[in-house]
Amino acid sequence: MVVTPEEGPGLAPVADGVSGGLARIAAAAVTASWDRLKVCAEGTCQWAFIDSSKNRSRSWCSMRVCGNRTKTRAYRARKRGSRRPQGSNTDTV
Repeated sequence: MVVTPEEGPGLAPVADGVSGGLARIAAAAVTASWDRLKVCAEGTCQWAFIDSSKNRSRSWCSMRVCGNRTKTRAYRARKRGSRRPQGSNTDTV
């Protein structure tokens, strides 16, 4: 058990790796943060994360990686669908 001035007593894992990860999940299940546990919305990512946003609206484990990939794909799909067919580049007068 760990006591912090901000949050009071709580559970904290003492090991790293798989056993530490499982201990973090067990600690989250006991505390109120369990309902904030989410899985990344990116299709190729399988990471789980704790949504620490105020309104619990976080979708990706990392905005820098997974969020950027998702938004870039959506942008490219929109641009691909909105382009007009290109004609010849020669001007005729």
